Amino acid sequence: MTSKDTTATEDNTHVSNSPIQPGMSISINVNNNTKNYATVVKKVKTHFTPIIPPRKEDAIIFPVVDDIANENYALAMIDTIKPENIRFVSRLFNGRVCIYLDSKSTVDHFMQEKGYIQIKYIKIAARRLINPAKKIILSNVSPIIPDDLLAKELIKATGPKLCSPVTYISGS
Repeated sequence: MTSKDTTATEDNTHVSNSPIQPGMSISINVNNNTKNYATVVKKVKTHFTPIIPPRKEDAIIFPVVDDIANENYALAMIDTIKPENIRFVSRLFNGRVCIYLDSKSTVDHFMQEKGYIQIKYIKIAARRLINPAKKIILSNVSPIIPDDLLAKELIKATGPKLCSPVTYISGS
């Protein structure tokens, strides 16, 4: 606004002859590209990767060791996992620290590769937040077959060890 765009009145206030009034939005034209809030946000959003909420399958649990901060748990994991694969770190109740990773495959890689972290010469074992164990129900099995024989045969058939002993389900 120049001195030509304003005029003085008797009470020494200035009246603007400019079409731009206070409270109006202004667009700036630079190199034939109109820049305003909407266009800038649109450009920023194209470069923004959305944060996907973590899933329970993507989490690893560690027991809390006295005087160790949450950040130290994440820093200790960097030996095995890339920093960009660590999504969230939070302290849970009952003395546990939960670290969410970017995918279940990263959790599998960590558990197979190392399965623990080391902080201040203390080895801290990890476990999954969700146990991938499956329940198997056997039907029409005679009760005279011993449980240990069933367990041995299940191990032969399925491969991994059993997480719990063989139990009976009531029929009523």
